[in-house]
Amino acid sequence: RDAFALAQHAAVRTNRGGGADNLLLEENYSNGVSFLGMDIRVSLALSFLLLDSFANTQAKGGISVAIESPPSGLSTPDSSAEGNPIRITINGGDLQSLGFTLIVFVNGLEWTSGTQNHASFIAPHAWPPSVHSIRAVVSDGSGNNITASGASFLVYDPNSSELRELACKGFATSDREETQVGFDVEKWRDMRACLTAFAEKYTSSAAVFQLALIDEAEGLWEQAAQRFASAGAMGYQHAKGSAWLQHKIEELRQIQAEEKQKPSCSWRSFAQCSSADSQTCRDRESLQDVGIAPVLDQEEDADLYLSIIMVTRHDNTQFCQSPPDACLNRFRASISILLNLLAKHNLASDTELLLVEWNPCYVNSKQEEGACDPREDGYVSVEQMVKQLVIPPEAEGFQVRVLFVSEEEHDKLYNPYDFDLMEFIGKNVAARRARGQHLLFGNPDDVWAEELIARLAMRELRPDVFYSTFRGAVLDNVPVAKGASVRSLQRFVEERRESTEFQPQSVAHVAGNWRRAACLKGEEDDEPMRSESYGFFHDSAAGDFLLMSRRIIRAIRGYPEIPTNIMIDGTAIHAAAGHGFGQLVFAGACVIYHQPHPRSYNTKGSMISLQSYESLAQQLLSAKHVANHRPRSVEMKENQERVEEALPWHRWNDELWGLAASTIPQVILSPSCIASSVPHSAVR
Repeated sequence: RDAFALAQHAAVRTNRGGGADNLLLEENYSNGVSFLGMDIRVSLALSFLLLDSFANTQAKGGISVAIESPPSGLSTPDSSAEGNPIRITINGGDLQSLGFTLIVFVNGLEWTSGTQNHASFIAPHAWPPSVHSIRAVVSDGSGNNITASGASFLVYDPNSSELRELACKGFATSDREETQVGFDVEKWRDMRACLTAFAEKYTSSAAVFQLALIDEAEGLWEQAAQRFASAGAMGYQHAKGSAWLQHKIEELRQIQAEEKQKPSCSWRSFAQCSSADSQTCRDRESLQDVGIAPVLDQEEDADLYLSIIMVTRHDNTQFCQSPPDACLNRFRASISILLNLLAKHNLASDTELLLVEWNPCYVNSKQEEGACDPREDGYVSVEQMVKQLVIPPEAEGFQVRVLFVSEEEHDKLYNPYDFDLMEFIGKNVAARRARGQHLLFGNPDDVWAEELIARLAMRELRPDVFYSTFRGAVLDNVPVAKGASVRSLQRFVEERRESTEFQPQSVAHVAGNWRRAACLKGEEDDEPMRSESYGFFHDSAAGDFLLMSRRIIRAIRGYPEIPTNIMIDGTAIHAAAGHGFGQLVFAGACVIYHQPHPRSYNTKGSMISLQSYESLAQQLLSAKHVANHRPRSVEMKENQERVEEALPWHRWNDELWGLAASTIPQVILSPSCIASSVPHSAVR
């Protein structure tokens, strides 16, 4: 605001014939920018112009301020504080005698102030990779700004060959109105805008190189190759040398050629299918035209090898909206990678994905607890999430079944803590209607390692064993821009992931009481873990990955349908163990990686504490073949209105678990592909 006022002040003086000021304005605004008319061609660079264009501007009493170091536009690999000292000089008068004060801001925060005409100081720590801003302001005794000067410089890591966040706060940001939910991560978008502005103003090879890394991460292969080439031509020096940079350019152009040869795929919606073959499916004629998901309890109903089950929706919780609509970004990355890996390893033809949409916000009438507050852009249905966000696999006939649990069904449940989403009852709903011989319960914010998919594709799962795994971490938000491909999403995750196998997780993990499942070809399973005592089963993050046969899931009647969401995942493990089934744990390369997000309120305020969970787990183990089976008769107290109030937690589910008596609508989606017209010779 102060800088803009100075620009107007200088422009007025120029119109009155101030020759020196006219030269200043001509130098600073030669990039086609009209300040008074606000016709800003390079609007992303506006903040740089505001900061940098007032160096040495004359003000009251002839006072001017100059930032001598670091020079504006500097791009440096030197991140040391000593290598980037800040030196500021005041000309045209003595600050102390005039009663003026010099205030220095670094990256928008006040760092120091004083009345000396020469200020020099060293940052208290190394400069992180970032576009840093320095602003020096001379203020009078009344707090009015007299004159100001700004500088900006880029610190980069010459060893970095993968995308890393490079802070750029307070500078150019992108146009929020152009964003599309599910195709965007705010910080990568703003980083691109900031670096673009810096590169345009200062011709920085380092900024161009960083932009190339963003292009590569977002699947813009040819654009990335061109930018890498430009950075090299401008003299950018990477620690790995020019040969590495040339190899990178050739690799990206080869990927671009391969991607062009892939078929073009999109999603089709069906109301109903009579078998796994999409040729038996009937197209939807309207939004109201849906099928019914039947309960499939018989062994002959298992006509597929694997059913993958998840619960999701688009809502207004912090899980989804911090940052805005981030849950859609995670969904796009997770499901796109999963489905395309299934196709790559020839498992898609024998697998289905069931997505349970529980009490969705776009038809919710009560707007419960802020989770479904009115939004200007409304809410996206799960069907729309798949069709608009998920990159379809090359697997015609593969089915994604979206099961719909309405608000009316939700309101029938025993729900004393007023949750508006019941994740594990939703997973039971899908389990009762799944067609797989094995059922894998997961979440749409995890990315599965390719080695894990390859292992499942061997089709060697045991019907008397349930499987868990370790949940590692994706260390940053996955770039999911509109140009992204499965290849770019997967490459980013593989570069920015961390295993947690050797970090303390479950009690069994810490004590070493767990047994390893075979992962890579040639390995063999350990003897499955069986025990009647708590502490012998790996139950950490079991809600993100729990794999059971139909035989096991029906024996235990699914997850206990206790009215909460936290720690229920581990109760299914102990119910299965109580029934005598064994556990094996995928480890090493066969793990999953969790994308970062805040927790939803639906996983807070639970009625199950850690101590209560451990007690419940032991009760399930001790109950053996009746674990999670509701007693035939339940004695209710006089003040109890529902039978659930009298139930022991370890014997909760009756024969109608998974809403077996309810009518559950479903929509089926299947990919449809058209072969590419690019000849194979073009790829070579």
